[in-house]
Amino acid sequence: MVIVGEASDGQTDLFALGAQGGEATRFSFTRMKEYAPALHPAGTVVAFLRRAPGAIDSSPATLVVLNLLNSAERQTALPADIGVPRRIGWSPDGAMLYVLGDVGIAGSAAPPATMTFVPVDTAGPGWAAADTATSVLLGLPVVARVETCARDCISSVAKPWCILTPDGRRQELGRVVTPFRWGTDSLAFFEGDRLLVYPLGGGRPRRMEWTRAPERPRDGSYWETRPR
Repeated sequence: MVIVGEASDGQTDLFALGAQGGEATRFSFTRMKEYAPALHPAGTVVAFLRRAPGAIDSSPATLVVLNLLNSAERQTALPADIGVPRRIGWSPDGAMLYVLGDVGIAGSAAPPATMTFVPVDTAGPGWAAADTATSVLLGLPVVARVETCARDCISSVAKPWCILTPDGRRQELGRVVTPFRWGTDSLAFFEGDRLLVYPLGGGRPRRMEWTRAPERPRDGSYWETRPR
């Protein structure tokens, strides 16, 4: 899995961590602020957002795609039409990338194709795929999705989150940090410096045990072997 955190030098970078815990390994070393990583379905590439050092959370961001095998990097600008970019998603086959903003979603063919992000029409045929890719969906088949309970709360700090079922029922998660899908049967989220994995079927959440953890861990992306 990949998370965002603050290293000992105070920089906001990306860290890799095994699914069973262990040592958190920093693998990006820039002065830029990096956030919202999303692992490719094959697990060999990660896309994330990057801002200039000192930029506020409402500043524009650049999308970066990093090959984890050879460290090759591509980056591109995002359309202002979608508002402030918040989350990245891949299509199931890894051929498309989507970026969720405050007021819309943009999509583009993924590398090795040339990336050119354009807003996705909410009434068009591509909207369902874009919405699915950028949502936190739970279960296989999908049984629920994670949404903010407070629609006007858009910062990256702890905020109220809910699990919403298709029939409209809501289960409050409370003020946790950046919940994300963990396989087909669990949800993961941060509480302080802890990463908890919560089974959808009930039971006690499992705490991820790690060493050399970064400060203020957040923005996780978990890679799993997808069924074909």
